[in-house]
Amino acid sequence: MKKAYSLILTILFFSACSMHPLPQYKNVTINNDQNISSTPQKLLTRVVEYWHYRLHNDYKHAYEYELPYQRYLVPLKVYRGLIDGYGKNAKIEIISIKFPNPYTAIVQRRIKTSKAILFSKDKWVNVDGEWYHKFFQNILPPKNKEEQEFQ
Repeated sequence: MKKAYSLILTILFFSACSMHPLPQYKNVTINNDQNISSTPQKLLTRVVEYWHYRLHNDYKHAYEYELPYQRYLVPLKVYRGLIDGYGKNAKIEIISIKFPNPYTAIVQRRIKTSKAILFSKDKWVNVDGEWYHKFFQNILPPKNKEEQEFQ
């Protein structure tokens, strides 16, 4: 009986943990057609927030989502100059998230601007329990096929 009670409490605990709603932004949405429901909520929240900040040119906040070692190497002032905007009223839709390993997520996204619909990928890396965006500098030609996919 104690095992059944313990199991019920564990299920209720994890259900309550997963019930925290994602931040809602009209410019960043998640495509419900894909199987994103198994994605950790912490990652989804960070992806949505990051792209909300980027779309609103809030580079100071977006910068905090970049990998710590990249922030060490690229100061905020330089980062601002390396990031392109998508223009006013752009929207981003998260299409899918895949996990090549437990510490890496590949986020496929659709960008809708006033001039075009673009598709792009982001890499997110889990460092000490927190998800960070992998910033690929696009001022130089890509060094390898992986970099080319993310530019």
